Amino acid sequence: MSHGDDDHEHKHDENCDHEHAGEPGHAHDHEHKHDHAHAGEHVHGENCDHDHDDEDGEELDPSSPRGQLNELLNGAVEVAVELLAEHGEFDPFALALRTDGEVLHLGSDGGEAPKDGEGPDPDAVVASLRTSLMERKGELVAIAIVADVTLEDEDSEATTAAIAISMEHVVEEPVSCFLPYEIDEKNEVGLADLVGEPGERHVFPAPVTN
Repeated sequence: MSHGDDDHEHKHDENCDHEHAGEPGHAHDHEHKHDHAHAGEHVHGENCDHDHDDEDGEELDPSSPRGQLNELLNGAVEVAVELLAEHGEFDPFALALRTDGEVLHLGSDGGEAPKDGEGPDPDAVVASLRTSLMERKGELVAIAIVADVTLEDEDSEATTAAIAISMEHVVEEPVSCFLPYEIDEKNEVGLADLVGEPGERHVFPAPVTN
C-alpha cells in the first residue's frame, strides 16, 4: 500500500492504549519484501513504555519529552494496526509532533520501485521520509518513522513480523521500538510485548550539553 505524498495533519488521542495479545506465532506472509531487524538482545526501552506512567508509576506529563514520545508511539501503533487489519501490510510512514502540539502524518512518494515491480522499496521510502522530516525539523519536537519489518534471530533466520518504530526527540535520546504481531484468519491483529533498544539520530542533531 502506498501513501500519498501530501502531509496530513492528524491529532491522535493520547489515551489510545492498546491491548497486547500473547506471543505471536509465525509471521504473516508479506507481499512485499520488508526491511529486516535483528530480534536478539532487545530490552524494554525506557521510552517504549506504551503507556502513560513513568518509572515511579505516576502519570506521564504529556508535555514532557517522554510524554511526547509516548504520544507518538501510541499514535504510530494505532495507525499501523489499522493498516495491517485492512491490508495485511503497510509501507513506511511517519508521525511528527510540531512545536504547536499538532501531529502530522507523513506518507511518501514511494521512492524508487524495486526491480520486481511489487511496490515501493521500503529503504527508499524511509530515506524519503527522513529527508522530508529534516527539511521541517525546525518546526518539530519529535518524530517517529514506522515500518513493517521481519525480525530475525542471531542466525539471520526470520522469526516474526513486527511493527518497527524509530523515534527521535530534540532533547531525548533516540530509541527504536519493536512490536511483534500476527494476523489471524479474521484479519484481527494480535500484538505481543513491546521491546526497545537504543536508536540513532537521523533528523535531529544531538543536543548540546555543558
